[in-house]
Amino acid sequence: MTTRLIVSKENPLQTDFLITNNNVLYTSETINHSQPLHGSKAMTTATRRGATGGTWQIGVIEWPANPDERPRVIIGTRSVEMTKTGLYTA
Repeated sequence: MTTRLIVSKENPLQTDFLITNNNVLYTSETINHSQPLHGSKAMTTATRRGATGGTWQIGVIEWPANPDERPRVIIGTRSVEMTKTGLYTA
């Protein structure tokens, strides 16, 4: 199975992952949230699309406004902590 990556021309923060027959298998969407006095933070949501049209959220990345903070990654119900030596899952 071949997977193609299609980035939206209007908004590069919206991405579709297509399989061989050009059906969307995964979608990622990033939304920016402005915070007064703190800059802006963003949230990326990854969604899987089923053959029957249903969707399932598979993960979320919360991007902090402060560049010194680490992103928060949640896959299903598990939180994944970003570390300097790799990933730690709890």
